[in-house]
Amino acid sequence: MVAVDKDLSTYGADRPENLRLIEDDILASPDWGGSFDLIHARFVLCHLPARNALLARAVDWLAPGGWLVVTDPYQLPAATSPYPVLQRLLAAYEQRYRNHGTDLT
Repeated sequence: MVAVDKDLSTYGADRPENLRLIEDDILASPDWGGSFDLIHARFVLCHLPARNALLARAVDWLAPGGWLVVTDPYQLPAATSPYPVLQRLLAAYEQRYRNHGTDLT
C-alpha cells in the first residue's frame, strides 16, 4: 500500500506495516504510469484548480484493470434548506471554500 501526501507529519507511528509513505506533490510528481491497482483520491480533487488534468494523469497511473475511486465532498446549495440559520451557515461555508479555490459542487 502506498500513500502520497505533501505533508507526512500527520501520519502516526500506528500506521499499517505495509504502508509506504511518499512525500510528494501529486501535481508535480513523477510519472507512475501503470503502477497502481487502486487509486483512492479522498477530498483531493475539489481543492485543486488543475483537477481535470490531474484526473487524466491519475487514470494513466492505473495498472491494466485498475480502479480509480474519487470521493470528494458534494454540498447542496444553501438555498435548498428550509431553515434560515442553516442557509446562512451553508452559504458561509460555500463562500469560505470558494475563496480557497474549492468547488463543492
